[in-house]
Parts: sequence; structure tokens; C-alpha cells
Amino acid sequence: MLYESLSPATARVLRPFLIGTLCLLGVMSLTLTFLAMPVAEDFCRGGYSKDISTAFDRLVAEYMHWSGRWATHSIYYYTFPHIDMHSIAYNLLIFLSPFTWGIAFYAFLDIVYRKTLDTKFKLFLAILLCALFWTGMSHQGDTWFWLTGLVEYEFPYLTMALALWAATSDRALGRDRGRQIGAMALAAFLAFLTTGLHELPGMLFFGCMGIAFALAFVRKRPDLMIAFAVLGVITAVGIAINVFAPGQAERELVNFPNAKSPSAAINFFLSPRTSSIVWLGDARLLCLTVLVLTVPVFARARPDWISWKLPLPGPFGSMAVMVPIATMAAVVTGFAITDYAQGHEAPHRVRDILYAALIGGWMASLVPLAPLVSDMVSGDSKLRRSLQTGSLALLPLLLLIAPNTLYDIRDLPGIIQHWRPMLQARYADVAKRAAAGEQDIVVEQAISIDPKAYRWDDLAVDPTDWQNGCLAYYYKVRSIRLAEGAAQETTENLPGVNLKRDAE
Repeated sequence: MLYESLSPATARVLRPFLIGTLCLLGVMSLTLTFLAMPVAEDFCRGGYSKDISTAFDRLVAEYMHWSGRWATHSIYYYTFPHIDMHSIAYNLLIFLSPFTWGIAFYAFLDIVYRKTLDTKFKLFLAILLCALFWTGMSHQGDTWFWLTGLVEYEFPYLTMALALWAATSDRALGRDRGRQIGAMALAAFLAFLTTGLHELPGMLFFGCMGIAFALAFVRKRPDLMIAFAVLGVITAVGIAINVFAPGQAERELVNFPNAKSPSAAINFFLSPRTSSIVWLGDARLLCLTVLVLTVPVFARARPDWISWKLPLPGPFGSMAVMVPIATMAAVVTGFAITDYAQGHEAPHRVRDILYAALIGGWMASLVPLAPLVSDMVSGDSKLRRSLQTGSLALLPLLLLIAPNTLYDIRDLPGIIQHWRPMLQARYADVAKRAAAGEQDIVVEQAISIDPKAYRWDDLAVDPTDWQNGCLAYYYKVRSIRLAEGAAQETTENLPGVNLKRDAE
């Protein structure tokens, strides 16, 4: 469908280029998934007691003294102690990442395109959006290749997308009260679960309910106004249960000394290095824009909502104008709230969530624009065909030369030959020494290889370092540390190795 208006010869060249690129990225992701190793947070949660009878009491203590994310920590306390962090189970679990994001992106595509695009084509687009996300995300190791990140950042984004999908389904928007109530009840459950997993996706859903309420008002659907208002209240209650947990205040004192600082939020918001505004120049998204605006299949996709007129002055009454404004408002607000709440730059995992939200909103913004462009430009326009051909040729190239892709290609040999074998040998040695009764374990060999795809740092010389503490907690020993001077050992001159730099 992407190549229908191109000549057969051109399609024969460009189609396998795109498909081959997506397959290559998939193979790289799969390879890195099964080479990944657990990191500090995984060890801390994996070291919890296996006695399920104590899990609820520990969960209450967590809520009272550390975090309000009750659903996330329920998963940690009830499942992580029973996962062997050194077995294939760890890799199989993080293998859920591409499916998590793929389903979330498909949900967004189905919401905005409705039945105007074929299901198989929407599935292909979801895979394409996954590739855009994987190559453009802030840090793959903060979500994609990290079990803790899967639970605390990917799952809530998925449940948020599914809640939105349920709330905007044909059942929810129809006139059958029984089916409508069932769909809205499912959306309410997923929305409340989202807020218990992570507050940020919950806030994104809350914003979507505000927009849905306004659109229901414009469409004169009081039944939907009531439903979306109820969903908004349920979501707000869930966010409050999370954000105002007693443990949040204690955690702020420890981890976020500058929390709730307006000046810190403004500084990080305005910084060109951290501001979301720089994403507007993302070459991959710009190429996707040209592609959608020039390919006929997107021009033919005209869901009813793109023709709705809003009671706003001038061009603001058009969905083609308001959808991109709402998208950027959501992303910018997400950054502002995070920076204000933490008092410092939003971490990579939060940037990844907001980047995914931007991709979904970006596609939604293009839905009403494609027909407008098509109506203004002749279908046999040479310029249109040239732009379409160029974007189909350039997009896979941009995916291949993206920094994430190049870093992964560079690091793979070192990961396979050195990093993973070194870590496996270290953990086997620590386990053996812990089983023999040694309580203060000193690791003699440093690992200076630093794969960019993973959220990993070597042990510290200081045994009180929190990452050392997580590993000691998992192996049930008093302390683990790196030997003095071991940090100076390197693996220089090894092929395909990315060494840590002192400046980092």
C-alpha cells in the first residue's frame, strides 16, 4: 500500500530496503535482548523475601516510606523474588518490550484511523513506529532492555494506551448502554491500574479525558460527557493515591533535594539540550511526515473526527491545527511536571515515555493533514511522486544511521566477546563465595566495557554505594565492593569495545 503509486521497478527496490531495514533492527533488538544482564535495581527487587505471606506488609511499608506506585511494587514483591536473575527467564521477560510498544502504538493508530485503514496495514505501521521509537529513544537501556524499566515504565504506558483504546472503542462511543458501560468500566480499571504503576502515563490519560470531554460537549453527547468525566475523576483519584503517598515525601528528602523548585523546572525546560522542542527537528519524524502526506493510502483514510469543527476562533477550530497543539502541550507539560517534581533534568526513562507520546500524537496530527494536502495537490503531481519516492528511500536509511543503531552495531562485538562473559564469570564467582559463607566480598577485576544499549555501571570501590548494596542484598552477604586499584584495569586494544571515559 505504501508503494501503490510508484512504478513497479521503483517499488521492487524500495520495498525490500524498508522491509530489510526493519528486519535488521528486529534482529539487533532480539540479539541485545538475549545478551542483556540484570542491573542494580533488578538485584534489589530480586533479593526480596520469597515468603509471599510477608509481601503485603512489605508493600504497605513501601507505600508509607518510599513510593506510591502500589501496582508496580506489588509486581516487584510478588514476582521478582521468584525470578532467577541469572537465568534465561530474565531475557525472556524483557523480550516483552517490543510487543508492549507494538501493541501501544497499534492502539493509538486504531484510535485515530478507526476503520479507514486495513488492520494489517495498521499492524505494519505499528512496527514502523516501534522502529522509529527504538532508534530515536533517549536511552534503550532505561526501558527496552531493563526488567525494572519494563514493569515501571513500559507496562504503565501500555495500560494507558489500552485504557484510551477501550474508552474510544465503538462499544464505548455507541448507543447501546450495556456495551457502553462495559467498555467504560474496562477503561476505568485500566486507567486506575496505570496510575498505580506510574503517575506520568496516568496524567497523560487524564489529559486525554479532558479533551474527550470537550469533544463530547461539542458533539452534543451528554452520555459520553458523563462517562469521560467519571473516567477523569477515577484517574485523578488514582494519581492522588500515588503522588500523595506518605512515602513520596520521605523519598523526596533522599533523592530529590531540589524537588518542587519552579526555577529548576524552568531552567531544564528552556535548556536546548533537554527541552522537548528539539524533537520537532527529528529527521525520522520529519521523513515520516513527508511519507504520510504524499502516499495516497493516507489521503484516502478520512475518519469522521477530522471534519469536526471546534467552537474556537479562526484556524483553531480545525482539528488539523488543534491536534498538533494538543500533542506538544501534553509533551511539554509532562516535562514541566517531571522537572518541577524532581527538581532536576527528567531521566532518560521519562524522556522515553514522552517521546513515545510524541510519536503517537505526531501520527494523530498527520491524519487530518493528509487529506488536506491531497485535495490541494494533484494526484499525478511529479513533485508529490518525487517526495514520496524520496521519503521511502530516506526513511530506512535514517533508521540505519541513527545514533542508537550505530552505537549498538559498534558495541555488539565487545558485548558478545567480553562484557557478558566477564559479568557471568563475576556473578558465578560471587555466588560461589557467598555460598561458602564469605560475607565481605572483594571483586578484583574491573569491567571497563560500557555498552551504550544497557543501563549498567560497574561496581564501586565504596561498599556503601547503592549499586553494590543491591548486589550484596541479592546474594545475602554483608558487602560487595571493587578492589582498590581495580578500576584502573582496562581492556584497551580489544576490538569492538566501548570503554568508559573518566569524564563520564
